[in-house]
Amino acid sequence: IKDIEWLGIDRFTLETAMRKELCLQFGNQTEWITNARLVELIADRSANVVHGTKYRLKDSSSSLDIYGNFIIDCTGRNTSSTKWL
Repeated sequence: IKDIEWLGIDRFTLETAMRKELCLQFGNQTEWITNARLVELIADRSANVVHGTKYRLKDSSSSLDIYGNFIIDCTGRNTSSTKWL
């Protein structure tokens, strides 16, 4: 696509396309968690590596851990990840 100098897309369309592609490529290895709040990162600060996250479902007071090889921060412009890192 050499002729395209700029491409704009809204967030919903981008997220939909990314979800579809990830599900096609990785199927059951991908987990989507909704209605949750990120509590903190599970990280090894000495190695500068994030292993997972602690999150809390909106209707629960206890936190849960999830680990992964590829962690994406999709919390938006008010993210706390820069404070945690």
